[in-house]
Amino acid sequence: AGEGLLSRLVLGAPRRARRGESHDENGDADTALLLGANGGEKHHRYQSLRDVQAAPAADLSSSASAEASRPRTVSASPAERPPSTRSFRGTATTTPRSAAQWSSDDEHEHDEEGQHDVTVFRALFSQKVYIFLVLCMTSMYFTVTGVQFWGTSYFMVTLEASQYMTNVLFVGIAATGPTLGVFFGGWLIDAFGGYHGKAQRALALQLCLMLGCCSCLCAAPITFLNGVYTTALLLWMTLFFGSSILPACSGITVSSIPRQHRPASSSLSLVVFNLFGYFLSLVLSGYLMQYFDSLGGCDDGCSRRLGFRIVLFWPFTSMVFLMSALWAAHHQRNQQLQARALHERAKPPPVESRGGLPVTTV
Repeated sequence: AGEGLLSRLVLGAPRRARRGESHDENGDADTALLLGANGGEKHHRYQSLRDVQAAPAADLSSSASAEASRPRTVSASPAERPPSTRSFRGTATTTPRSAAQWSSDDEHEHDEEGQHDVTVFRALFSQKVYIFLVLCMTSMYFTVTGVQFWGTSYFMVTLEASQYMTNVLFVGIAATGPTLGVFFGGWLIDAFGGYHGKAQRALALQLCLMLGCCSCLCAAPITFLNGVYTTALLLWMTLFFGSSILPACSGITVSSIPRQHRPASSSLSLVVFNLFGYFLSLVLSGYLMQYFDSLGGCDDGCSRRLGFRIVLFWPFTSMVFLMSALWAAHHQRNQQLQARALHERAKPPPVESRGGLPVTTV
Protein backbone atom coordinates (compact mmCIF):
# COMPACT_ATOMS: atom_id res chain seq x y z
CA ALA A 1 0.00 0.00 0.00
CA GLY A 2 2.89 2.36 0.83
CA GLU A 3 4.60 1.74 -2.55
CA GLY A 4 1.38 2.37 -4.44
CA LEU A 5 0.75 5.52 -2.49
CA LEU A 6 4.29 6.75 -3.22
CA SER A 7 3.94 6.17 -6.97
CA ARG A 8 0.53 7.86 -6.94
CA LEU A 9 2.10 10.78 -5.14
CA VAL A 10 4.87 11.18 -7.73
CA LEU A 11 2.72 10.59 -10.80
CA GLY A 12 -0.17 12.66 -9.61
CA ALA A 13 1.84 15.80 -8.93
CA PRO A 14 1.47 17.22 -12.44
CA ARG A 15 -2.30 16.68 -12.38
CA ARG A 16 -2.64 18.59 -9.10
CA ALA A 17 -0.48 21.38 -10.52
CA ARG A 18 -2.85 21.69 -13.50
CA ARG A 19 -5.90 21.80 -11.20
CA GLY A 20 -4.32 24.62 -9.17
CA GLU A 21 -3.92 22.57 -6.03
CA SER A 22 -1.22 23.42 -3.54
CA HIS A 23 1.68 20.98 -3.72
CA ASP A 24 2.77 21.68 -0.15
CA GLU A 25 -0.66 20.92 1.38
CA ASN A 26 -1.02 17.62 -0.50
CA GLY A 27 2.50 16.77 0.43
CA ASP A 28 1.73 17.26 4.11
CA ALA A 29 -1.42 15.14 3.86
CA ASP A 30 0.40 12.35 2.09
CA THR A 31 3.15 12.52 4.65
CA ALA A 32 0.66 12.04 7.47
CA LEU A 33 -0.92 9.07 5.64
CA LEU A 34 2.48 7.45 5.14
CA LEU A 35 3.35 7.90 8.80
CA GLY A 36 0.17 6.14 9.77
CA ALA A 37 0.57 3.27 7.31
CA ASN A 38 4.20 2.33 7.21
CA GLY A 39 6.01 4.17 9.91
CA GLY A 40 9.19 6.23 9.94
CA GLU A 41 11.01 4.34 7.15
CA LYS A 42 8.54 5.39 4.46
CA HIS A 43 8.61 8.93 5.78
CA HIS A 44 12.37 8.92 5.55
CA ARG A 45 12.28 7.73 1.91
CA TYR A 46 9.74 10.37 0.98
CA GLN A 47 11.73 13.06 2.76
CA SER A 48 14.80 12.06 0.73
CA LEU A 49 12.76 12.28 -2.48
CA ARG A 50 11.67 15.81 -1.60
CA ASP A 51 15.30 16.78 -0.91
CA VAL A 52 16.37 15.50 -4.34
CA GLN A 53 13.59 17.45 -6.06
CA ALA A 54 14.45 20.61 -4.14
CA ALA A 55 18.22 20.36 -4.81
CA PRO A 56 18.24 21.83 -8.34
CA ALA A 57 16.20 24.81 -7.26
CA ALA A 58 18.61 25.43 -4.38
CA ASP A 59 21.60 25.21 -6.71
CA LEU A 60 20.00 27.65 -9.12
CA SER A 61 19.21 30.11 -6.36
CA SER A 62 22.74 29.87 -4.92
CA SER A 63 24.38 30.40 -8.32
CA ALA A 64 22.07 33.35 -9.02
CA SER A 65 22.97 34.95 -5.71
CA ALA A 66 26.69 34.37 -6.35
CA GLU A 67 26.40 35.92 -9.79
CA ALA A 68 24.56 38.90 -8.33
CA SER A 69 27.23 39.39 -5.67
CA ARG A 70 30.14 39.19 -8.18
CA PRO A 71 31.53 42.62 -9.15
CA ARG A 72 30.81 43.50 -12.74
CA THR A 73 33.04 45.48 -15.07
CA VAL A 74 31.26 47.76 -17.46
CA SER A 75 32.88 47.55 -20.90
CA ALA A 76 33.18 50.65 -22.97
CA SER A 77 31.04 51.05 -26.01
CA PRO A 78 32.64 50.57 -29.43
CA ALA A 79 32.71 54.31 -29.93
CA GLU A 80 34.55 54.83 -26.60
CA ARG A 81 37.18 52.15 -27.23
CA PRO A 82 40.58 53.09 -28.63
CA PRO A 83 40.65 52.97 -32.44
CA SER A 84 43.35 50.29 -32.54
CA THR A 85 41.44 47.79 -30.35
CA ARG A 86 37.93 47.90 -31.76
CA SER A 87 36.47 44.44 -32.21
CA PHE A 88 34.06 43.06 -34.70
CA ARG A 89 32.32 39.82 -33.78
CA GLY A 90 34.95 38.99 -31.21
CA THR A 91 37.96 39.55 -33.52
CA ALA A 92 40.31 42.42 -32.78
CA THR A 93 41.03 44.59 -35.81
CA THR A 94 43.12 47.65 -36.43
CA THR A 95 42.13 50.90 -37.97
CA PRO A 96 42.48 51.26 -41.75
CA ARG A 97 45.93 52.37 -42.85
CA SER A 98 46.29 55.51 -44.85
CA ALA A 99 47.47 55.60 -48.45
CA ALA A 100 50.74 57.24 -47.40
CA GLN A 101 51.52 54.40 -45.00
CA TRP A 102 50.81 51.78 -47.65
CA SER A 103 52.99 53.59 -50.19
CA SER A 104 55.86 53.90 -47.69
CA ASP A 105 55.67 50.17 -46.94
CA ASP A 106 55.68 49.34 -50.66
CA GLU A 107 58.69 51.56 -51.24
CA HIS A 108 60.50 49.88 -48.35
CA GLU A 109 59.77 46.42 -49.78
CA HIS A 110 60.92 47.50 -53.26
CA ASP A 111 64.16 48.85 -51.78
CA GLU A 112 64.80 45.55 -50.00
CA GLU A 113 64.11 43.56 -53.16
CA GLY A 114 66.41 45.81 -55.16
CA GLN A 115 69.20 45.39 -52.63
CA HIS A 116 68.72 41.62 -52.72
CA ASP A 117 68.91 41.56 -56.52
CA VAL A 118 72.09 43.62 -56.50
CA THR A 119 73.64 41.24 -53.96
CA VAL A 120 72.71 38.20 -56.06
CA PHE A 121 74.15 39.66 -59.27
CA ARG A 122 77.34 40.65 -57.50
CA ALA A 123 77.69 37.08 -56.29
CA LEU A 124 77.11 35.77 -59.83
CA PHE A 125 79.65 38.08 -61.46
CA SER A 126 82.22 37.05 -58.88
CA GLN A 127 82.01 33.45 -60.19
CA LYS A 128 84.54 33.60 -63.00
CA VAL A 129 84.04 30.04 -64.19
CA TYR A 130 80.32 30.67 -64.60
CA ILE A 131 80.78 33.95 -66.48
CA PHE A 132 83.39 32.60 -68.92
CA LEU A 133 81.40 29.44 -69.65
CA VAL A 134 78.21 31.43 -70.34
CA LEU A 135 80.13 33.55 -72.83
CA CYS A 136 81.67 30.43 -74.39
CA MET A 137 78.30 28.74 -74.90
CA THR A 138 76.88 32.00 -76.26
CA SER A 139 79.54 31.97 -78.98
CA MET A 140 78.73 28.35 -79.78
CA TYR A 141 75.03 29.14 -80.08
CA PHE A 142 75.96 32.04 -82.36
CA THR A 143 77.67 29.62 -84.77
CA VAL A 144 75.01 26.91 -84.58
CA THR A 145 72.21 29.37 -85.30
CA GLY A 146 74.06 30.92 -88.22
CA VAL A 147 74.86 27.55 -89.78
CA GLN A 148 71.28 26.34 -89.49
CA PHE A 149 69.88 29.57 -90.96
CA TRP A 150 72.35 30.35 -93.75
CA GLY A 151 73.53 26.83 -94.58
CA THR A 152 70.99 26.04 -97.31
CA SER A 153 71.37 29.39 -99.06
CA TYR A 154 75.18 29.02 -98.90
CA PHE A 155 75.00 25.63 -100.60
CA MET A 156 72.57 26.79 -103.29
CA VAL A 157 73.87 30.31 -103.99
CA THR A 158 77.59 30.12 -103.30
CA LEU A 159 78.36 26.46 -104.07
CA GLU A 160 75.62 26.26 -106.74
CA ALA A 161 74.31 22.91 -105.50
CA SER A 162 70.90 21.64 -106.53
CA GLN A 163 67.98 22.05 -104.21
CA TYR A 164 67.47 18.31 -103.82
CA MET A 165 71.12 17.71 -102.90
CA THR A 166 71.11 20.70 -100.57
CA ASN A 167 68.04 19.46 -98.70
CA VAL A 168 69.39 15.93 -98.31
CA LEU A 169 72.84 17.04 -97.18
CA PHE A 170 71.63 19.72 -94.82
CA VAL A 171 69.08 17.46 -93.14
CA GLY A 172 71.86 14.98 -92.45
CA ILE A 173 74.17 17.73 -91.18
CA ALA A 174 71.71 19.59 -88.93
CA ALA A 175 69.93 16.50 -87.57
CA THR A 176 72.76 14.07 -86.85
CA GLY A 177 75.77 16.30 -86.16
CA PRO A 178 74.62 18.15 -83.01
CA THR A 179 72.66 15.18 -81.67
CA LEU A 180 75.52 12.69 -81.90
CA GLY A 181 77.93 15.33 -80.60
CA VAL A 182 75.90 15.85 -77.42
CA PHE A 183 75.83 12.12 -76.72
CA PHE A 184 79.54 11.74 -77.44
CA GLY A 185 80.52 14.67 -75.23
CA GLY A 186 78.44 13.43 -72.31
CA TRP A 187 79.88 9.92 -72.62
CA LEU A 188 83.46 11.22 -72.81
CA ILE A 189 83.15 13.41 -69.72
CA ASP A 190 81.55 10.59 -67.73
CA ALA A 191 84.31 8.21 -68.82
CA PHE A 192 86.91 10.55 -67.28
CA GLY A 193 85.04 10.90 -63.99
CA GLY A 194 82.54 13.70 -64.59
CA TYR A 195 82.87 17.31 -63.46
CA HIS A 196 81.94 17.19 -59.76
CA GLY A 197 84.67 18.62 -57.59
CA LYS A 198 87.20 21.29 -58.48
CA ALA A 199 89.83 18.84 -59.71
CA GLN A 200 87.39 17.00 -61.98
CA ARG A 201 85.98 20.33 -63.14
CA ALA A 202 89.40 21.40 -64.38
CA LEU A 203 89.89 18.05 -66.13
CA ALA A 204 86.48 18.28 -67.82
CA LEU A 205 87.27 21.78 -69.07
CA GLN A 206 90.55 20.51 -70.53
CA LEU A 207 88.63 17.89 -72.50
CA CYS A 208 86.15 20.55 -73.64
CA LEU A 209 89.03 22.72 -74.82
CA MET A 210 90.39 19.87 -76.92
CA LEU A 211 86.97 19.25 -78.51
CA GLY A 212 86.48 22.96 -79.14
CA CYS A 213 89.83 23.23 -80.89
CA CYS A 214 88.81 20.36 -83.17
CA SER A 215 85.61 22.23 -83.99
CA CYS A 216 87.51 25.42 -84.84
CA LEU A 217 89.98 23.55 -87.04
CA CYS A 218 87.12 22.01 -89.00
CA ALA A 219 85.27 25.33 -89.37
CA ALA A 220 88.20 27.49 -90.50
CA PRO A 221 88.71 26.18 -94.09
CA ILE A 222 85.02 25.75 -95.02
CA THR A 223 84.49 29.11 -96.70
CA PHE A 224 87.72 28.73 -98.71
CA LEU A 225 86.56 25.50 -100.38
CA ASN A 226 84.21 25.01 -103.30
CA GLY A 227 83.46 21.29 -103.03
CA VAL A 228 79.93 20.47 -101.94
CA TYR A 229 80.68 17.17 -100.19
CA THR A 230 83.86 18.45 -98.57
CA THR A 231 81.98 21.46 -97.23
CA ALA A 232 79.18 19.24 -95.96
CA LEU A 233 81.63 16.92 -94.16
CA LEU A 234 83.50 19.78 -92.49
CA LEU A 235 80.23 21.39 -91.44
CA TRP A 236 79.10 18.12 -89.89
CA MET A 237 82.36 17.79 -87.96
CA THR A 238 82.13 21.42 -86.83
CA LEU A 239 78.67 20.89 -85.37
CA PHE A 240 79.64 17.50 -83.93
CA PHE A 241 82.69 18.68 -81.98
CA GLY A 242 81.10 22.00 -81.07
CA SER A 243 78.00 20.43 -79.57
CA SER A 244 80.07 17.84 -77.69
CA ILE A 245 81.28 20.50 -75.25
CA LEU A 246 77.77 21.66 -74.36
CA PRO A 247 76.85 18.91 -71.80
CA ALA A 248 79.92 19.50 -69.65
CA CYS A 249 79.78 23.28 -69.94
CA SER A 250 76.07 23.36 -69.07
CA GLY A 251 76.60 21.14 -66.04
CA ILE A 252 79.57 23.15 -64.78
CA THR A 253 77.69 26.45 -65.07
CA VAL A 254 75.05 25.04 -62.74
CA SER A 255 77.31 23.21 -60.28
CA SER A 256 79.74 26.13 -59.89
CA ILE A 257 77.02 28.39 -58.48
CA PRO A 258 75.74 28.17 -54.88
CA ARG A 259 72.33 26.59 -54.59
CA GLN A 260 70.53 29.76 -53.46
CA HIS A 261 71.74 31.68 -56.55
CA ARG A 262 70.97 29.05 -59.19
CA PRO A 263 67.55 30.43 -60.25
CA ALA A 264 69.08 33.84 -60.91
CA SER A 265 72.04 32.29 -62.73
CA SER A 266 69.72 30.31 -65.00
CA SER A 267 67.71 33.44 -65.84
CA LEU A 268 70.85 35.46 -66.58
CA SER A 269 72.35 32.76 -68.81
CA LEU A 270 69.13 32.42 -70.83
CA VAL A 271 68.99 36.17 -71.42
CA VAL A 272 72.60 36.21 -72.62
CA PHE A 273 72.04 33.17 -74.88
CA ASN A 274 69.02 34.70 -76.56
CA LEU A 275 70.38 38.22 -76.99
CA PHE A 276 74.02 37.61 -77.90
CA GLY A 277 73.70 34.10 -79.33
CA TYR A 278 70.55 33.40 -81.33
CA PHE A 279 69.50 37.00 -82.02
CA LEU A 280 72.91 38.53 -82.67
CA SER A 281 73.94 35.73 -85.03
CA LEU A 282 71.19 36.39 -87.56
CA VAL A 283 71.24 40.17 -87.27
CA LEU A 284 75.01 40.59 -87.53
CA SER A 285 75.58 38.08 -90.31
CA GLY A 286 72.62 39.38 -92.33
CA TYR A 287 73.76 42.97 -91.95
CA LEU A 288 77.30 42.07 -93.07
CA MET A 289 75.95 40.26 -96.13
CA GLN A 290 73.91 43.30 -97.11
CA TYR A 291 76.90 45.55 -96.51
CA PHE A 292 79.22 43.45 -98.70
CA ASP A 293 76.54 43.25 -101.36
CA SER A 294 76.15 47.04 -101.38
CA LEU A 295 79.84 47.59 -102.12
CA GLY A 296 79.27 46.73 -105.76
CA GLY A 297 82.29 44.54 -106.36
CA CYS A 298 80.72 41.45 -104.73
CA ASP A 299 77.79 39.43 -106.00
CA ASP A 300 75.32 37.35 -103.99
CA GLY A 301 77.61 34.34 -103.79
CA CYS A 302 80.50 36.46 -102.61
CA SER A 303 78.44 38.29 -100.00
CA ARG A 304 77.05 34.98 -98.68
CA ARG A 305 80.56 33.56 -98.48
CA LEU A 306 81.90 36.53 -96.50
CA GLY A 307 78.90 36.64 -94.13
CA PHE A 308 79.05 32.89 -93.58
CA ARG A 309 82.77 33.19 -92.89
CA ILE A 310 82.00 35.48 -89.95
CA VAL A 311 79.65 32.84 -88.57
CA LEU A 312 82.22 30.04 -88.89
CA PHE A 313 85.09 32.07 -87.42
CA TRP A 314 83.06 33.03 -84.37
CA PRO A 315 83.94 29.78 -82.46
CA PHE A 316 87.48 31.11 -81.99
CA THR A 317 86.05 33.62 -79.52
CA SER A 318 84.43 30.75 -77.63
CA MET A 319 87.85 29.10 -77.30
CA VAL A 320 89.18 32.28 -75.70
CA PHE A 321 86.40 32.21 -73.12
CA LEU A 322 86.88 28.47 -72.58
CA MET A 323 90.59 28.93 -71.88
CA SER A 324 89.70 31.70 -69.42
CA ALA A 325 87.26 29.36 -67.66
CA LEU A 326 89.96 26.68 -67.51
CA TRP A 327 92.38 29.17 -65.97
CA ALA A 328 89.79 30.14 -63.34
CA ALA A 329 89.08 26.46 -62.58
CA HIS A 330 92.81 25.74 -62.11
CA HIS A 331 93.07 28.75 -59.82
CA GLN A 332 90.21 27.46 -57.67
CA ARG A 333 91.79 24.01 -57.58
CA ASN A 334 95.14 25.43 -56.43
CA GLN A 335 93.42 27.41 -53.69
CA GLN A 336 91.69 24.25 -52.51
CA LEU A 337 94.97 22.34 -52.42
CA GLN A 338 96.68 25.14 -50.46
CA ALA A 339 93.83 25.26 -47.95
CA ARG A 340 94.02 21.49 -47.54
CA ALA A 341 97.78 21.65 -46.99
CA LEU A 342 97.38 24.35 -44.33
CA HIS A 343 94.73 22.26 -42.63
CA GLU A 344 97.03 19.26 -42.56
CA ARG A 345 99.84 21.35 -41.06
CA ALA A 346 97.53 22.70 -38.37
CA LYS A 347 96.77 19.21 -37.08
CA PRO A 348 98.70 18.21 -33.92
CA PRO A 349 101.39 15.58 -34.51
CA PRO A 350 100.49 11.99 -33.59
CA VAL A 351 101.55 10.74 -30.16
CA GLU A 352 103.17 7.34 -29.75
CA SER A 353 103.93 5.50 -26.55
CA ARG A 354 107.22 3.66 -26.01
CA GLY A 355 107.76 1.80 -22.83
CA GLY A 356 104.80 3.47 -21.18
CA LEU A 357 106.10 6.99 -21.91
CA PRO A 358 104.45 9.22 -24.54
CA VAL A 359 106.74 10.12 -27.41
CA THR A 360 105.87 12.86 -29.93
CA THR A 361 106.95 12.18 -33.50
CA VAL A 362 107.99 15.11 -35.63
